[in-house]
Amino acid sequence: MKGKRMRNPVVILLLLVCFALPAGASSLHLMENGDIEQPLTTGWEQSIAGSYLYIQRSTAFDADPDYEVKVSSNNGHGSAKLWQSIIIPNTDVQFSARLSSAAVDGGGAWCAAGLILTYLDVTGAPLGKTALAATSAICPWTESSTFHIIDTNGGWADYGFTLADELLNLPGIDGEDVHEIELSLLVSAANC
Repeated sequence: MKGKRMRNPVVILLLLVCFALPAGASSLHLMENGDIEQPLTTGWEQSIAGSYLYIQRSTAFDADPDYEVKVSSNNGHGSAKLWQSIIIPNTDVQFSARLSSAAVDGGGAWCAAGLILTYLDVTGAPLGKTALAATSAICPWTESSTFHIIDTNGGWADYGFTLADELLNLPGIDGEDVHEIELSLLVSAANC
C-alpha cells in the first residue's frame, strides 16, 4: 500500500538470568525469581511508557517446558522495562543468561531490545552499563568508556561472564565503586 510504512516488532525473550558467587565460594544465587518460574510480581518491577508494548510470561516462547518472559513492541513507540536490583558483595560475581533478541526498524525509525546491566554505586547512582542487545541500523546507542554493547541479534543463546571481566570493557568505571546491579529487560522503540 503506497504511503503506508511497514513496521516490524522488536522483541527480547529471556529464559533464565542468574547472578551467583563463584563456585569455590558458594552456589548462592543473588537474584529473586531469575528463572521466571514464579509470577513476575515476585522479585521484578515493570513499567510501560508508550503504545503497543508488552511484557508477557509464558511457557510457549521456547521449546522447553519452563517459563520465559517476552518484552516486546509491535508497531509501537516508547519503552517497556522489566527489572530488579541486586546488591553484590564484589565484582567476582558470575553473571549468566539465556536469551533471544531481535530489533528491526520500521523504515526511518529506530529500536533496540536488550538485557541491560546498570552498574550502581553505594548511593544508587549509575556508573555505566553493559547491554546484551539487538539494535536497529540507526539506533542511537553508542559504545563509550561507560557503555558496552554485546550484540545478541538472533536466536536463543547463552551468555556469561564475571562482572570483573566485563568491567575491563568499561574503563570509565572503577569496579571498586560498584555496589549494586540493576538488571533490566528493555525494549525501546521510536515507531518500530
